[in-house]
Amino acid sequence: MKESKKGISLITLVVTIVVIMIIATVVILTLNENNPVGKAREATFKSDIKTIEEEYAMYISNKSVE
Repeated sequence: MKESKKGISLITLVVTIVVIMIIATVVILTLNENNPVGKAREATFKSDIKTIEEEYAMYISNKSVE
């Protein structure tokens, strides 16, 4: 009769540690000033504002010509 082994396998332990490290990295980047996701959102927002300003200027110039 085979005895069942109790405990955590090495592979399970390594996978768990890697997942915890990835989650910790994401949390640190989110809380840190060097947040790449936040910077990307800010750049997108600024680009959208610039596009709206250009469209508004084009609209005003078209209305003044008429």
